[in-house]
Amino acid sequence: FEGLPESYEEFKELSRQFFPSFFDTQVLAKSHLFRMKPQNVDRGQEEQTEQTKTARFSSLALGQVYKVFKQEAEEALSCGQAIVKFNLAEGHERYDNSASFHEAGYDAFITGCVFAYMCDAVGRRPDEFNGHLMMFRGLYNFNLLGDDELLTKGTYLHIKGLKGRGVQDLQDSLQVVLKDVAKKHQNCEQLPTDYEIKWVDDDSAFAIFSEKARELVDMVCAETEVTGANGLNFTLGEHWFAASNPDADLPPRKRPRLS
Repeated sequence: FEGLPESYEEFKELSRQFFPSFFDTQVLAKSHLFRMKPQNVDRGQEEQTEQTKTARFSSLALGQVYKVFKQEAEEALSCGQAIVKFNLAEGHERYDNSASFHEAGYDAFITGCVFAYMCDAVGRRPDEFNGHLMMFRGLYNFNLLGDDELLTKGTYLHIKGLKGRGVQDLQDSLQVVLKDVAKKHQNCEQLPTDYEIKWVDDDSAFAIFSEKARELVDMVCAETEVTGANGLNFTLGEHWFAASNPDADLPPRKRPRLS
């Protein structure tokens, strides 16, 4: 670069020019293509269901992902199957059996190995994830080829007034509000319990519910008696996002990071 880009969108454009193909192995490892152990279905056996599938990786750290794929390749080779093979440059033979994590050459080597294993596992290059990069502790994944996408799908409820409060206090207060609203509406019988909390800053956070809870979340935001309960203010996530970026015709600003 002759100089740093002035905007996030300009950075994306330059990145596309220099790197038309850009894959993040952690994004891939978390995707539906690779996060579950592959099926080994014998004749007469039923295929795995979502309930019987097990996680492929105990951790999404690069070293752990590499270890899993290498072990799967060794097992396949022992069964007479063809596998991806790698040739090391002269002087780097030790990388074949060492674990020199955080050494630039070794990390680059195992990153390439992981991507090759992934392409081999699905029989193609996973182009649907081209340009998608992790944003640590963020609401979004970076997407160099288009608009950034929310990391977690669902119904977002923005909560403000959390300064000095912890996660447990937030969860307790939120449960009180949800129960209050559910009591007033007969069609809200089941309270959601599997929501996710993502902090925006020291005073606000998102509670992310499944789409099934959309009606209840709408009612929480509509209840003027509840809004402000326990010192908290509630806003439907899509309204908060729109208010945070009112200049729809301008290039979107860099997405907020979470503390």
